[in-house]
Amino acid sequence: MAKLQSSANEAVAWVKARWEATSDSEKPAAIAIIIGVIVAQIAIGATIDVVDRIPVVSDLLELLGLAVTLYWTYRLTTDEDERDNVKTTVSGFLDKVTGSK
Repeated sequence: MAKLQSSANEAVAWVKARWEATSDSEKPAAIAIIIGVIVAQIAIGATIDVVDRIPVVSDLLELLGLAVTLYWTYRLTTDEDERDNVKTTVSGFLDKVTGSK
Protein backbone atom coordinates (compact mmCIF):
# COMPACT_ATOMS: atom_id res chain seq x y z
CA MET A 1 0.00 0.00 0.00
CA ALA A 2 2.87 2.35 0.76
CA LYS A 3 4.37 1.72 -2.66
CA LEU A 4 1.05 2.58 -4.32
CA GLN A 5 0.74 5.78 -2.32
CA SER A 6 4.32 6.69 -3.16
CA SER A 7 3.65 6.17 -6.85
CA ALA A 8 0.48 8.26 -6.64
CA ASN A 9 2.38 11.07 -4.92
CA GLU A 10 5.05 10.97 -7.62
CA ALA A 11 2.39 11.16 -10.33
CA VAL A 12 0.71 14.13 -8.65
CA ALA A 13 4.06 15.87 -8.26
CA TRP A 14 4.84 15.25 -11.95
CA VAL A 15 1.47 16.68 -13.03
CA LYS A 16 1.93 19.74 -10.78
CA ALA A 17 5.41 20.34 -12.18
CA ARG A 18 4.13 20.11 -15.77
CA TRP A 19 1.21 22.41 -14.97
CA GLU A 20 3.52 25.03 -13.44
CA ALA A 21 5.85 24.76 -16.44
CA THR A 22 2.94 25.48 -18.81
CA SER A 23 2.60 29.14 -19.68
CA ASP A 24 -0.60 30.94 -18.69
CA SER A 25 -1.61 31.42 -22.31
CA GLU A 26 -1.48 27.66 -22.95
CA LYS A 27 -3.43 26.54 -19.86
CA PRO A 28 -6.92 27.08 -21.36
CA ALA A 29 -5.91 25.02 -24.40
CA ALA A 30 -4.60 22.24 -22.14
CA ILE A 31 -7.88 22.21 -20.20
CA ALA A 32 -9.88 22.15 -23.45
CA ILE A 33 -7.84 19.20 -24.73
CA ILE A 34 -8.36 17.27 -21.50
CA ILE A 35 -12.11 17.93 -21.58
CA GLY A 36 -12.21 16.92 -25.26
CA VAL A 37 -10.45 13.64 -24.48
CA ILE A 38 -12.88 12.88 -21.66
CA VAL A 39 -15.90 13.62 -23.87
CA ALA A 40 -14.44 11.48 -26.68
CA GLN A 41 -13.90 8.57 -24.29
CA ILE A 42 -17.51 8.80 -23.11
CA ALA A 43 -18.76 8.93 -26.71
CA ILE A 44 -16.62 5.97 -27.72
CA GLY A 45 -17.85 3.95 -24.75
CA ALA A 46 -21.48 4.78 -25.53
CA THR A 47 -21.00 3.85 -29.19
CA ILE A 48 -19.43 0.52 -28.29
CA ASP A 49 -22.30 -0.22 -25.87
CA VAL A 50 -24.89 0.54 -28.55
CA VAL A 51 -23.16 -1.61 -31.17
CA ASP A 52 -22.74 -4.41 -28.64
CA ARG A 53 -26.50 -4.45 -28.02
CA ILE A 54 -27.27 -5.15 -31.69
CA PRO A 55 -27.29 -8.97 -31.78
CA VAL A 56 -26.16 -9.63 -35.37
CA VAL A 57 -23.52 -6.89 -35.51
CA SER A 58 -21.94 -8.00 -32.24
CA ASP A 59 -21.59 -11.57 -33.45
CA LEU A 60 -20.26 -10.48 -36.84
CA LEU A 61 -17.63 -8.26 -35.22
CA GLU A 62 -16.53 -11.16 -33.01
CA LEU A 63 -16.26 -13.38 -36.08
CA LEU A 64 -14.31 -10.70 -37.92
CA GLY A 65 -11.91 -10.33 -34.98
CA LEU A 66 -11.37 -14.08 -34.88
CA ALA A 67 -10.75 -14.23 -38.64
CA VAL A 68 -8.21 -11.38 -38.55
CA THR A 69 -6.43 -12.96 -35.58
CA LEU A 70 -6.23 -16.33 -37.31
CA TYR A 71 -5.00 -14.70 -40.54
CA TRP A 72 -2.20 -12.80 -38.83
CA THR A 73 -1.24 -15.82 -36.71
CA TYR A 74 -1.05 -18.01 -39.82
CA ARG A 75 0.89 -15.38 -41.76
CA LEU A 76 3.40 -14.67 -38.98
CA THR A 77 4.05 -18.32 -38.11
CA THR A 78 4.28 -19.95 -41.55
CA ASP A 79 6.83 -17.62 -43.18
CA GLU A 80 10.35 -18.01 -41.78
CA ASP A 81 11.33 -14.41 -42.53
CA GLU A 82 8.24 -13.12 -40.73
CA ARG A 83 9.00 -15.34 -37.71
CA ASP A 84 12.53 -13.97 -37.53
CA ASN A 85 11.21 -10.42 -37.86
CA VAL A 86 8.72 -10.98 -35.01
CA LYS A 87 11.41 -12.56 -32.82
CA THR A 88 13.73 -9.60 -33.44
CA THR A 89 10.99 -7.08 -32.72
CA VAL A 90 9.87 -8.80 -29.51
CA SER A 91 13.46 -9.26 -28.31
CA GLY A 92 14.23 -5.61 -28.97
CA PHE A 93 11.11 -4.52 -27.12
CA LEU A 94 11.89 -6.75 -24.13
CA ASP A 95 15.46 -5.47 -24.03
CA LYS A 96 14.21 -1.88 -23.94
CA VAL A 97 11.66 -2.64 -21.25
CA THR A 98 14.01 -4.60 -19.02
CA GLY A 99 17.01 -2.39 -19.74
CA SER A 100 19.19 -5.31 -20.81
CA LYS A 101 20.89 -3.35 -23.58
